[in-house]
Amino acid sequence: MAQDVQQSRAETIVIVEDDEDTREFLTLAITTETPYHILSMGSGAETLQRLDEVQASRPVLLMLDYRLSAMTALDLYHQLRATEELENVPVILITADPLDVEIRGTLKKLNIALLEKPFELSELIYFIEQSLKPGDITVIVSQEAPQE
Repeated sequence: MAQDVQQSRAETIVIVEDDEDTREFLTLAITTETPYHILSMGSGAETLQRLDEVQASRPVLLMLDYRLSAMTALDLYHQLRATEELENVPVILITADPLDVEIRGTLKKLNIALLEKPFELSELIYFIEQSLKPGDITVIVSQEAPQE
């Protein structure tokens, strides 16, 4: 019965990733391994241009690449969180960049999970599951995720 409820909601994950190969990998991995639908965009600007579509999809999770053209994921995060429909949606930030202590502290304060590239499929699924657990969200960092 719980599965029927989950399927009837047609839950969506929004992915904002400027690298096309990574975006395609994430989309394929998530749609194959989870019940979620994907709405993907290649830039922060595209995401903001399609904001009505993003809001209408009522996403359960936002996955943002840290280094987007013309802005960072944190810039986009603040703009998306300013809308009522997205203010409480959990966020996973994905990056290959080494992030300094200040940025990591900001992510922790904002309760944004950090998934560092390269990552395994099992790690991606773990992050999604942890981010969508009911109750208090605990910030997770990829180096702290269990390895299989």
